Amino acid sequence: MEHERRFEGPSDLHLHSTHSDGTESPALVMAAAHRHGLRTAALTDHDTTSGWAEAADAATSLGMTFVPGMELSARHRWRSVHVLAYLVDPDDADLRAMTDRIRSSRLDRAQIMAERISRDYDIAWDDIVAQTTDGATVGRPHIADALVARGIVADR
Repeated sequence: MEHERRFEGPSDLHLHSTHSDGTESPALVMAAAHRHGLRTAALTDHDTTSGWAEAADAATSLGMTFVPGMELSARHRWRSVHVLAYLVDPDDADLRAMTDRIRSSRLDRAQIMAERISRDYDIAWDDIVAQTTDGATVGRPHIADALVARGIVADR
């Protein structure tokens, strides 16, 4: 008989880390989840699985159940939608190719936004990059953090 896994206690299956638009490392996200009484948590960074190993190690050390997930960017007709996916194979070639394309598109979009914002405010692409971690999916939160860091706006 196949082993059945049950999720015990409070859960959150939609958490982000610095690998996309969160503000904490995957390990700190799991520690915060545990501190708030969660016993099952999923790391669902945008279009990447790069934080899974760190999150899984942290969750395991805290006695939590870790669910690997990802928030995929997609389109439905003219609308941008986000789809939560769980237990996907991070080594699947088609999935990797798709997420690489999505992250590249996000990077292009962020650079265009930065260029447009810099017409009116003293901010450069390097300011935005300074707000990211290696391998992070760059997005609007990083631009907001750069604006805060430059003193242009008060908060994210």
